[in-house]
Amino acid sequence: MMRRAGCLIATLALAACASQHGAAPVVSAGEYVVRRGDTLYSIALEHGVDYRELTQWNSLDDPTRIRTGQVLRVARPEPRGVTVGRVSPGRIEARPLEAPPPGASKPASAAALATPPAGAQPLKFIWPARGKVIAAFEQTRGKGVDIDGRLGDPVLAAARGKVTYVGSGIRGLGKML
Repeated sequence: MMRRAGCLIATLALAACASQHGAAPVVSAGEYVVRRGDTLYSIALEHGVDYRELTQWNSLDDPTRIRTGQVLRVARPEPRGVTVGRVSPGRIEARPLEAPPPGASKPASAAALATPPAGAQPLKFIWPARGKVIAAFEQTRGKGVDIDGRLGDPVLAAARGKVTYVGSGIRGLGKML
């Protein structure tokens, strides 16, 4: 009985080692396979490109939706050659452009330019948390503001919008909301 149980356990252990996973995707230079926890922004930061360029190069409708295992282009695409036909020589016509008659159009008034569209409301930002600013924004280092607080203190949105990222998976930015 013990021999059968040992044989059964060995067979199950051996079967568990034989995985049915497909081969890893083969990628060429300038491509990247998305891993769990990656964001388009973190991939762009890692490869020294702008996330908007990655969105364009990969024809992504929504840059917040990438899938694990998805292959993304991370290098600028090579410019495509364009075939241009020859232009046969012809007659060149040079003449002055016709201008509209004086007084046909009037410049817009400053008041008209400064008036927001009907129904538009000015944005009102609020301070996201109560506390002392312990690290101010710096373009070269922090790229954010650190506010002193206690665990469990509420953090409010500065304005209406949509949260697209929460976490610390983007290298160099720390904890981010």
